[in-house]
Amino acid sequence: MCWMPFAAKTKAACFACRKTFVSYSRDRGAIPCPQYGAVMWDAGVHFKSPEHRDTKQWATLRVLAAHDFRFANAACCGSYGPGPRPRTLAKIPAFVAEYRTISQDSVVTQVRAARKAYH
Repeated sequence: MCWMPFAAKTKAACFACRKTFVSYSRDRGAIPCPQYGAVMWDAGVHFKSPEHRDTKQWATLRVLAAHDFRFANAACCGSYGPGPRPRTLAKIPAFVAEYRTISQDSVVTQVRAARKAYH
């Protein structure tokens, strides 16, 4: 039996304030940000938040969140996930194409939008 769903603290990230909050596994679902009230992204157990001022890393995380990637590898359940996540916007299209069956054009469009938003 897996211990992860019952005992793990997961992290939830808010893209509006670029902060991470700890959430317990029983709180899954739409978790509101304590500061802004926006719905936060359930980033997973193994998520390490970038610095607040590192807008490029937050843009990368926003695109990964849009494609439902998390930082939770439940090794006890045999689900190891896709491994290390990309750290730059340029590497996201290849990463998403390798692990998801979606249009490459839509990923490139989202990466371009993220670059415009944070430049």
